[in-house]
Amino acid sequence: MITADIFDWAERTPDKAAIVYDGAPLSYGAFAAAIAVARGYFARRDCAGPGVAALAISNLVDFWVLSLALRSLGLTTIAVPPGQTVGELGLPNLSFVVARHGEPSPGLEAGCAAQGLRLLSVDLGGETALGLDA
Repeated sequence: MITADIFDWAERTPDKAAIVYDGAPLSYGAFAAAIAVARGYFARRDCAGPGVAALAISNLVDFWVLSLALRSLGLTTIAVPPGQTVGELGLPNLSFVVARHGEPSPGLEAGCAAQGLRLLSVDLGGETALGLDA
């Protein structure tokens, strides 16, 4: 699993750049730490697999952090393309939808409500990490 590899690389080369986004590098140590915090957030909210989580996240680094955290908890993740509604995805086994707190997503809340889907508005501030061994 790629998440285990990221955590391994974070132990061996914590300061090496894992991602460069908009010219800003993110080290393996910081990447793994962010994934661990997201794992903790989702685990404390009973978000684990099997199932599918749809992510309506525009920032690619945020998308990968949240997606890898969910995948490590047994879920399959998909992206909600900009301008597309949750209903247009046509997934009968969709477990919930994830968005970043404060990120505008026109119609997302109404679309989730119409389909009876749980919408998580994620803010990782103050959250506790959950390592891969937990």
